[in-house]
Amino acid sequence: CWVKNVRSISSNRNHVWLYISNQDVVRDSYFYKTQSEASLSYGIEISTSSDDLIENNIFQQVASPVLFSQGAGVVVGYNFSRNNAYISSGNWMQSSYTSHNAGSSFNLWEGNDFSAIYCDDTWGTSDLSTYFRNWITGRDYNNSKLATLNTQAFTLMAGCRGYSIIGNVVGTVRYHNQYESYSPSNGASHCDTTI
Repeated sequence: CWVKNVRSISSNRNHVWLYISNQDVVRDSYFYKTQSEASLSYGIEISTSSDDLIENNIFQQVASPVLFSQGAGVVVGYNFSRNNAYISSGNWMQSSYTSHNAGSSFNLWEGNDFSAIYCDDTWGTSDLSTYFRNWITGRDYNNSKLATLNTQAFTLMAGCRGYSIIGNVVGTVRYHNQYESYSPSNGASHCDTTI
């Protein structure tokens, strides 16, 4: 399957859902807003899919531009995202998720311009993915308000193993003031200004 040169506005759950599929391409498209601006509001959701290419897309006011439920061998390259609108809190910065379920692995994120990348272990572990030459600012707006919560550029939780972060430009000068944080030893308040 492929999606190319498409403009999608105010989708419900996803603009594109790669579900139980293989070798899909989503490229050169523009995705704007989601109807709920909350949980389950994604740009592209990869769910039990493999060997896909997500390239050269623009996401604007999409809660989570790219979310991996389960995906392997996927390339996410040269995408741009701004103002990830998330209605639950005007101060919360929502990010792209490299893993939200167990089994996401062997994925490459290259050359993207995103506010943040997040790997959680809510539903299990993921492993062996690479972030190469991305620009991850750790700062963005939530609608028209500059976010101050969840503003770390990279989050790798305990179940995210064997990740390689190589040659990225990470953080924002004069905002991020420490390299890494281990909550609760550093305290949760330090996480927001940590790269």
